[in-house]
Amino acid sequence: MEIMKKAMLLSFLGILVVFITIGCRSITIPGENGEEMEIDMKDASDGNVDVSMKESDGNEERFEVSSDGETATISSSDGESSFNSQSGENLTLPESFPDDFPLPSDANVISVSEMSDHTKSGGEIDSITYLFEGDMERAYDELKTYAEANGYTIMAETQIDGMYTIQSEKEKGYFSGSLIPDTENETQITANIQIGAPK
Repeated sequence: MEIMKKAMLLSFLGILVVFITIGCRSITIPGENGEEMEIDMKDASDGNVDVSMKESDGNEERFEVSSDGETATISSSDGESSFNSQSGENLTLPESFPDDFPLPSDANVISVSEMSDHTKSGGEIDSITYLFEGDMERAYDELKTYAEANGYTIMAETQIDGMYTIQSEKEKGYFSGSLIPDTENETQITANIQIGAPK
């Protein structure tokens, strides 16, 4: 279903504004293999849109999209797992995000997502994206120090075209991060961090 989701979500993003503008309340977008995406926009004027994706075998997944003009939130839950994602400016970190993570004092958190598995063997994945100004090598060293101090084994490190990445794991959990330099401002850095752990 992942390929279908990506293709249909791209279609959704491209045409949503048009349909809101002309006043449609509900539309259905068919897929190539019998799947379909239904978009309920009766509350779009309030910043709320419901999206349901149905596979050809009848399985269905629902998403809620909302916006207050400053932040946008996407959430879904099927009983066994839940997903919540928010984008904006200076967002609050997830409650389960580690307190000892070396977040720069001037960091502007622009994206936060939480994915939870509610089954017996469940776990949680927290992802954040933030902007900050600083030295790339020093920022990377802080990520590496964090990983080692928390018992992660570093599996891979890369440095390509000024971008630094780290991947690490331990028996119950993993940590990955990437630091991407701004092409116009050498001190501006975008960081993408993902931490997975059992509940």
